[in-house]
Amino acid sequence: MEQLIDRFEFHLSDPNKTSIDRKGMGIQASAILASFLWITKEELKLKKSTIWLIEEPESYLHPQLAESCHKMLEQLRSESLLVTTTHSLGFVAQDPRKVVGTELNNNQTRIIQYKSYVEATSSIRNALGVRFSDYYNLGLLNVFVEGKSDRETFQWFLKLVKPDGDGNYNWPCVRNSEFLDFTGVSGMEGFMKATYEFIANERPVVTILDGDPAGDKTRRNLQGYLGNKKIPFHANKDFISLHTGFSLEGLFPHEWIVEAQGSNPDWFGDDYSVDVEGKLQPFSMKNEKSKIQLRTYLIDKANEQEDLSWTTRFTQVFDTLETALSESYKRVYGLEFETNKSMQPIADASAD
Repeated sequence: MEQLIDRFEFHLSDPNKTSIDRKGMGIQASAILASFLWITKEELKLKKSTIWLIEEPESYLHPQLAESCHKMLEQLRSESLLVTTTHSLGFVAQDPRKVVGTELNNNQTRIIQYKSYVEATSSIRNALGVRFSDYYNLGLLNVFVEGKSDRETFQWFLKLVKPDGDGNYNWPCVRNSEFLDFTGVSGMEGFMKATYEFIANERPVVTILDGDPAGDKTRRNLQGYLGNKKIPFHANKDFISLHTGFSLEGLFPHEWIVEAQGSNPDWFGDDYSVDVEGKLQPFSMKNEKSKIQLRTYLIDKANEQEDLSWTTRFTQVFDTLETALSESYKRVYGLEFETNKSMQPIADASAD
C-alpha cells in the first residue's frame, strides 16, 4: 500500500488543475486528510483495522477549509480509531466523552476528563488568550441596549453633554464603553440567555431595559432564567430598568412629550393620557415611524436648550450606569478603571 501511494500522480482542480505540490499548504493538508478515508476503506477490505494519530489537523488551514476538514475527520472516526491533538476550538468534539486533556504533574503526563464542551475547551481558550466574549467583539466595557435608536440616542446625549470641569457629567466608564444594540428586546433576551453566563466573567456588561411592558417582561424573564442558574443579575448592578412604564422617550421632559402630542396627535396610540395633575402617563406610539418622529422632535428640542436643566432623568440613568460599570470593571479585571490605562487589563487577562 505504501509503495502504491508513493507512485501516485496527484492532481487537483480548484478550479485550475495542477499537481498537488503546486497547491497551498491548506489545500495539500485537506487533500491528504481526504485520502485517509480511502486508505482506511481499502484496509478494511483486507480485514485490517486502522489507527490514525493526527497532530494538529488545523495546521495551515484557511478558516473556510476548517469545517470541511472537520467533517472529513468525523467520517474517518466512524471507520477507524482516530486520535487527534489540537489547539483549535473547532476541532474539539462537542461530546465531552470523546475528549481528554493532558497536563504535566511532577514531570508525568496526567489525563484529564471533562464534563462539558465548555470545560473541555477552557484550557485552550485560556492558553491562547481566547475568550467566549471575543467572538462577539466585546469591548473593555460594554452596555447592551435594545435597539439601534437606543444606542444612537445615548451616544448623541454623551456628545451633547460634556464634562463641566466641576466633576459633573464625567462618567469615564460610560464614555469608554461600547454600546451594543440588538434587533429589539426579544433579540436581547435570546442573546443574554445564550451567552451572559460566559461573558459576564470575561467583560464588564451592563444591560439597559426599557420600563415599558415589553422591557419589564424581559427583565422578569432574565431574572428568572439566570436566577435558576445561580448567575447574579441584580438591579442597578447588572442591569438598569428605565422609569416604570416608559421607554427611552420617557427620559426627556414629559412636558415636551405632552406638547408633541398636542401638535402631532396622530403619532400616538389610543392609550395616550395624562393624570388629574396633567402629568404624562405611560403611552404607546402608532407605529415605528411615529416613534422615530417623536424621538427626532425631542432631540431637536433638546439641541435648542440653553442649559442642561432638562437632563435630570438622563443624568440619573448615567450616574447609575457609571457606578455599575465601575464595579463590574473592578470585579472582572481586579483593579480600578483608569482612562489612561484603559487597555492594560486586556493584556493582563490574556497573560493569565
